[in-house]
Amino acid sequence: MMTGFIRRVFTALTGVRSGDRTGRPRPPTADPFVMRLPIPSASVPPVPPVQVPEPPADPWRERWAQLETMLRDLDAALGPNPPAPTRRVLFFSTMPAWTDLSLVTAVVLAGRGCHVDFAWTPYPDIEDKPVSADEWARLTASGPATAHPRFRVINLLRVQPAVATPEMRAEAEASAYTDAQYVTRREEIDLAPGTPARAAFEFRLARNLATMTALAALAAEHRYDGMITPSGWVLEFGAAYRLARLVGLPCATLEIHDRRNFIHAGQTVPVLCQDNAAAWRADEPHEYSSKRDLRVRHILSGRKSGDWAEYIIRCQTTRPAPVEELLQQFGLDPEKRVALLCANVAHDSVVLGRSDVFKSHSDWIRRTIDLFARRADWQLLIRAHPAERLMEPDESVESAVREHCAGPLPPNVRLILPDNPVNTYALMSMAHVGLVHSSTAGLEMASSGLPVVVAGMAHYAGKGFTGDPRTPDEYATIVEEFMSGPARTAPRVIELARCYLDLYFNALPFPFPWVIGQPDDLLTWPVGRVLSPEGEARFGRTFDFLAGLPVPIDSRLQAIAE
Repeated sequence: MMTGFIRRVFTALTGVRSGDRTGRPRPPTADPFVMRLPIPSASVPPVPPVQVPEPPADPWRERWAQLETMLRDLDAALGPNPPAPTRRVLFFSTMPAWTDLSLVTAVVLAGRGCHVDFAWTPYPDIEDKPVSADEWARLTASGPATAHPRFRVINLLRVQPAVATPEMRAEAEASAYTDAQYVTRREEIDLAPGTPARAAFEFRLARNLATMTALAALAAEHRYDGMITPSGWVLEFGAAYRLARLVGLPCATLEIHDRRNFIHAGQTVPVLCQDNAAAWRADEPHEYSSKRDLRVRHILSGRKSGDWAEYIIRCQTTRPAPVEELLQQFGLDPEKRVALLCANVAHDSVVLGRSDVFKSHSDWIRRTIDLFARRADWQLLIRAHPAERLMEPDESVESAVREHCAGPLPPNVRLILPDNPVNTYALMSMAHVGLVHSSTAGLEMASSGLPVVVAGMAHYAGKGFTGDPRTPDEYATIVEEFMSGPARTAPRVIELARCYLDLYFNALPFPFPWVIGQPDDLLTWPVGRVLSPEGEARFGRTFDFLAGLPVPIDSRLQAIAE
């Protein structure tokens, strides 16, 4: 339904009243006195042709052409008399790459017994800038021309929103704070008036409230069995998850995994906030079999080698160097113990809201530098995450270190920048202790026998193979204990770490046909093939889980036992 605001914009842009269904300007009222005046034919100006304004061009028209192809595949897979859908699902997405991946996922769900309402916001990016009237008209008009009995696309800009409740606003504000960190690329932000973070916060608050109230209107109008959204933690994805929780709607979340053609997925919390405790209990007594050892060695050797062919983002490109060469390169004393601090990217969604021991990721780094500056008999290597080259944080590890030290680093501290070609796994081989916030490197170091101290809310913390402080003082105590203790953990501790690594990389990820941002995957796995017996065998549990159906953890663990 066109709102009053859109009517005013439409009229101002085109000169056409939206109520005129012919799309032509209405003629002026005839005046009989004027019509009787004798006007010489030579003085009559030519009548210009009526200009019928064209509808605004749909910026996503190629997407809808692709959707028509997917729906034809869906109909062919369902056959002439398909059973009626048994579940009604609300699938929310935004951002171009996520929307394209979500669309094909939702179409497959429609072929697996779901009626899907695919709600999306058509914004082209996440930048905190206003949308022009012309662009707003184009975005609002965007949508497919075709309809399907079990699949409906809903442009949320066209939905009459519900009234925002105080609870919605509180949730939108909490989400907007995380969004401001994400958008400004800083975990440590200042919301004072006039700051970039304040502008980002207010922009994201408005966007989040608009998303939440539109989704609330849909949830009130239809009886959904569940909602699905990517991430569930940042941007409109986080707002959608929070709204689902407010209205009591179960919400499944999905996120890309490190490895190609796998995803993380969750049913009770935003996917990256899972602690995997249930899976860890189900794996008891954590037997480290020869088959498990082969799988773990495959993962560790592939990541150490610099090949990373199985992974979406290639974080290592350099072959490991000998320990003696590295000691000389960084000017380290071979007689003194080394701690390797593997940082995250400070504004990554896996970090935001996940600092519980220290105030922030940067605060952890600063406190660790101070701790080592007091111990001349220790050495500290700070490895900035290689992904900083891609994500370009405003709050980088280097900026946090330089601002804190205000001069030369302590003589026993070394900073390794993200573009330094050194292999991180080679650094692990010469370290005695690993220090992490929530980086997967902590799990890998523990699996290699290093004592590891976890300073953030990492999913592998508290599983029996890491040091898990609750306060800064406990952190200092555990670091002291590990730096003074054995250089390697006990064999059983290493086995526990490797059992968990096997779960994380091989059992908990869900097989998935497509990789985000790679549309050619649809040529390999079109909708019809995913819905075939072959696709059912490979991906059936994945789509059941996303639809909100129970998928027992035992059945997921069975996948690595087969």
